[in-house]
Amino acid sequence: MPEQRSLNAPFDLRGIRLLCGMSLLLSAAGLIALATSPLHAIHTWEQLAPWIDAVVGWGAVGSFLLVALSRSTRDALLLLGLCLTVSTGAELMGLTWGVGVFGGGYAYAEGFPRAVGDLPVFIPLTWFILACAPVLLLAPLCDSATRPPGAPARLLSWALPRALACAWVLTVFDLHIEPLGVYTGLWQWHNHGVYYGAPLFNLVGWFVVGMLIYLPFLLLSRPSAVPCKRPPLLLQSIALGTFGVWIIAAVLHTKELFGSYLPMLLSLPTLLAVSVYYVRFALDGNRVACRETG
Repeated sequence: MPEQRSLNAPFDLRGIRLLCGMSLLLSAAGLIALATSPLHAIHTWEQLAPWIDAVVGWGAVGSFLLVALSRSTRDALLLLGLCLTVSTGAELMGLTWGVGVFGGGYAYAEGFPRAVGDLPVFIPLTWFILACAPVLLLAPLCDSATRPPGAPARLLSWALPRALACAWVLTVFDLHIEPLGVYTGLWQWHNHGVYYGAPLFNLVGWFVVGMLIYLPFLLLSRPSAVPCKRPPLLLQSIALGTFGVWIIAAVLHTKELFGSYLPMLLSLPTLLAVSVYYVRFALDGNRVACRETG
């Protein structure tokens, strides 16, 4: 009888890898087209909504499969569920009551299909895509196979610094997202803030949301039932290249629109540190902390 694959086992089928690669490529192509287009020539959000939904949808599929390939199906489902639940709750607080972790009320542009209330469908999925990045970039650090056995206090002492690191990287992404989102009218804050129109407390909110996602994720994730297999280098390169193009485009647009490199200067130390760590450890298969089997 063929060996049954448990929910905790990582995908290693060629078809899954192919689907992951196609999803990442489709999302990357769409994102590059959006990122390299002049912002002053943007169409209405109603016209762009199907395009953006498709880019985010394919990106979410590719990110899910990449996490499953890197960790396990169970961990990918756990991260997806936490991202959708936490981000939706946090967003609805600001959209509905004008208060919450992001420091004020705001509204998204019209023209997008809504998931719940005034929350566009693509927003929780975008949270998921962004939340996958630190887990993948800091893969050896966050690998559940390195968790210490024993008392919950030991487990918490292992998970907490790793959750802090992932939440910090997630927050750094918003340094580039916020200026362009406000400028293009994708969302508008009810009260003008000091960071390109956004309140500074919004960055605190991103960090809090990150902690609410990563700490339960790291505490509840489990080592894979079979040896970890790093996704093919090509898949990792596509995902990393897409993030790189997005950040470069965001930096250039921010410079063009505001005459400022502030987001780059604020994020550069973190992005450099993460990049060095990724190249030094995550691409080295010998450093992957996975259980060896005969």
